Amino acid sequence: MRHRLREVYLRVSKELRKYSATTKRPQRLIVLSKLMKNLLPLLFAVVLSVACFVPAKASAYYYRGRYYPYHYRGHYYRYYYSGRYYQYHYHGRYYLHRAWVAGPRGYYRYW
Repeated sequence: MRHRLREVYLRVSKELRKYSATTKRPQRLIVLSKLMKNLLPLLFAVVLSVACFVPAKASAYYYRGRYYPYHYRGHYYRYYYSGRYYQYHYHGRYYLHRAWVAGPRGYYRYW
């Protein structure tokens, strides 16, 4: 494999030397002119690749292991039910805020 690559390299360098000898231009200018011919597609490929890696604005996000898929007026909500946005779901109902509930043995806890 190395031997074959060396042959190809030597052949290409010979051709470049011949071409530069007949045109009286240095090899660097020849390589540079070939690059300039392909500059527009190269530039387009670079811009496209950069654009693919720039993230779009997210409409949902993860925070502390929870997923908030709804965004409304600058705030994120976990639930959307009957035209309104809610933050919590507890015992089959939706709430915007948590509340104190009766816990075991007469204690109150914050659900």
